Amino acid sequence: MGLAAKKHARPQPVMNVTPLVDVVLVLLIIFMVVTPLLTRGREVALPAARTGTESASGADALVLTITAGDGLWLDHARSSPAALPAQLRARDAASRPLVLKVDGSLSMRALRPVLTLVRDAGVRDVSLLVRAPAGGAP
Repeated sequence: MGLAAKKHARPQPVMNVTPLVDVVLVLLIIFMVVTPLLTRGREVALPAARTGTESASGADALVLTITAGDGLWLDHARSSPAALPAQLRARDAASRPLVLKVDGSLSMRALRPVLTLVRDAGVRDVSLLVRAPAGGAP
């Protein structure tokens, strides 16, 4: 006769991906904001290395940046040559590694007074951060 009545049709499961996309976008934005904050010290043009080995200085290392124009920066705080030894002692730098980020335009002559201040503060573990050699592995 007319239309046959359908048996009770089961609902088909459908995945709603909108909440997943929202969470992923929020995580992406968080990583985009946090990643630039992970760099320590000031931005400088590092000198290039001819040879060398990679050194893992660790998360507890202090970063001392020496720029051509601005002067000294200990991690993110501006410093002066007169205050540097006291700041290093206050941060217990003698028992922690110190990483030097030096502008490539500076000569060793400009670096020598700072190294003397670092030595006078009791720091013995000092590394120089450089760009990787052009050929890749040393």
